[in-house]
Formats: sequence, C-alpha cells, structure tokens
Amino acid sequence: MPQPLRLAFASPLPPARSGIADFSAALLPYLAAGAELTLFVDRPDQLAPALQVTYPCHPLSELPARRAEFDLPIYQIGNNSLHAAIYEMALRYPGLTVLHDLDLSQFRGHELLVEQGDFAAYGRELARELRLPGYAAARRLWQNEAGASAPQTAFHTRLVRRSLGMIVHNETARRQLHEAHGDRPVRHIPLLVDQFPTDNYRARLNLPADAFVFAAVGQLNRHKQIAWSLTQFAAVRQDHPEAHFLLVGEALPGEIDLPGLIRQLGLDGAVHHIDYVPAATDFLNWTAAADVLVALRQPTLGETSAAALNGMAAARPLIVFDQGWYSELPATVALKLPPMDEVAFQDCLRHCLTHRPQLAAMGEAALAYVRREHRPETIARQYLDFCARMLA
Repeated sequence: MPQPLRLAFASPLPPARSGIADFSAALLPYLAAGAELTLFVDRPDQLAPALQVTYPCHPLSELPARRAEFDLPIYQIGNNSLHAAIYEMALRYPGLTVLHDLDLSQFRGHELLVEQGDFAAYGRELARELRLPGYAAARRLWQNEAGASAPQTAFHTRLVRRSLGMIVHNETARRQLHEAHGDRPVRHIPLLVDQFPTDNYRARLNLPADAFVFAAVGQLNRHKQIAWSLTQFAAVRQDHPEAHFLLVGEALPGEIDLPGLIRQLGLDGAVHHIDYVPAATDFLNWTAAADVLVALRQPTLGETSAAALNGMAAARPLIVFDQGWYSELPATVALKLPPMDEVAFQDCLRHCLTHRPQLAAMGEAALAYVRREHRPETIARQYLDFCARMLA
C-alpha cells in the first residue's frame, strides 16, 4: 500500500479575514484523509485553536529548512497582501500553486510600487509580463512622463513559469493559462462546498410578510459594484416598495461609504447592513435570508466566487454578469446579464419581484448543482491525484 503524501500547506487561515483562509480551512480535513499535512503560516500562535491542535504548525519562514521532510508544498495564492510571503516562497521553492485569482495586479503592483517603492523590481516584473513594452512603460512611470500610467497586466507570469503545477477553480481560468503558458501543467478543480444553512435569519430583519430581499454577501469592495447595484435598485424600488436589499460583510474602508450612499439614494429602511460575520454558520444563515443573491463582479479577476456558491448552497438563485466563471453557470441557477448594463439589471430586478415561483425552482436547482459539482471528497481526491501525477 503506498505511503500517504507528505504535504506542506501554506495559506492564510482563520482567523484571517479572507475567503481563501476559510476555503483552506474547509479543505484541510478532506486532504488529511489521504495525506499527511503540515501547516506553514506567518504566525502559528495566532491560528484558530482548532487548527493548532489538529495539525502540525510551523512559521512559514521555516519551510526552506524543512522542505526535505515533504513530498510537495502547496501554496494558496490570491490577489491580496495576505499572500505576500507565500508568493515569495512559491517563487523560491516551487511546488503546487493554487491560483484563486488570475489577476494579481492589485497585490503585486501595489506591493512593488506603493509599499516598497521599488521601480526597478516593478520594471522587471512588467518586462516578464509584457516584454519590452512593459519595461518601457515602467521607465515612463519612473521618469514621471506626462500621461504615463501603469499598464494592465495580470502579474502572474513568473509564478506560473516557476510553479511545478497549477490548480485553478474554473474552466475559464484554466483555458486562459493554457493559451498563455501551454507547456505548464494546469488543472481545473472546483472550489468545495461543505457547509449549508442551519437556519434562516430573515426574521431578524423584522420585514413585512410580502417583503422581497435581494442580497450581496462577502467582503464589500469596489469590484462587487455595490454602489452601482444600489443605484439601480433605488430606481426599481420607486414602483416596488416591497423590495429590500441586504448586505452581509465588511465594507472596505476607502472603497465604499455605505451610510452616506444609503442616505444619498434615499434608501433608509430599505437597505440592511450586517457587518463582518466571523462564524461560517451565521454567514450562511444570513445568506438564506435573501430571495435572490446579487453576485456581480466587474472586473472579474479570474476568480470563482465563494459568496455565489454560498448563495447556491442556501438554495438561492443568482444574478451575475455574463463573463468569466459566471458564464459557466447553467441558466437554471443564474440570471446572466451584460456587464454594467443598467437597463438589463433593472429589468432583471423587476422580473425577480414578479416571478417568485420561478426563482424558487432555480434555487432548488442551484442547491442540487453545488451538491453535485462541489463535493469536498471528490475535490480533495482530485487534489491528491494531481499531486501524485506531478511527482510521478
């Protein structure tokens, strides 16, 4: 009988406020059923107690000295500064990289230009991404030329080229990586869904019996187009006073002034904000309070939305922009719109308000979809099979 793989697992983990931290924590027990796991994080003493007692934990800085103890390191990488040290480790000691966002520009560009002020490193990174035009663009920025601006690029080329293998969570991302880096081993393995609501917190909102609740959940940042969504919602609500909008999650400072926006749009009493919810069960129960989940992203960064999957796990249909992973969803579970089309979005909201039986059927289809396509045992087995293939 083959020995289980010995895997070093580097990722943000709870209590870090990160969807990737939550995903990694959920994945661990299923991977551990077929492998020996050791966690590497910035501060093991700050990990959730349950993780500390379940798995060996070490500082990420110890991974280089301990790497001979493992068959393979797994690096979870997203477009967030929480991944800075993990990103550097993945470059120095390549392994299996799980790329949650294809576009790392918000993280890498900000780190090099703003935090480090290292134009030379920024220029080298752009040259790797865009070759000579990238380096020329960096020089124009360095020389402060009039009209110079940072070019649009994903900042993932060096990581992809260095990694022994890549996992992405949707077919769109896999196809894009294959087209750009066809010689690199890339596998599409879905995000897992292993938790479902145990309650419905709708009653806590004290709404009228005929109320209809749209919701956006998860970290409220500019990419989720909250201000745009509420502006269109305000127009629709003039003829539909039964409509309400629930926001569940932390509003990122500097990206959205939620109280000011609500006052400006005249939506006091119609928009309900539940701040950061640390417990996954409570988060899912708040998600279940909605009739429809508004899961918009513009731009999309190649991600698969855990918030959207949570909505489907709560048997709620989605409203999405028809791009990226969202285009891959079946029409039986999601209403797909052209990105940033105000008329289409308003019409969609009105359609939802007048077609409740259709939405209930879509919600049941959404629940069946995540139970079928996002089973954690299947996903963990695919992870381990890919690891074994990389080591063969």
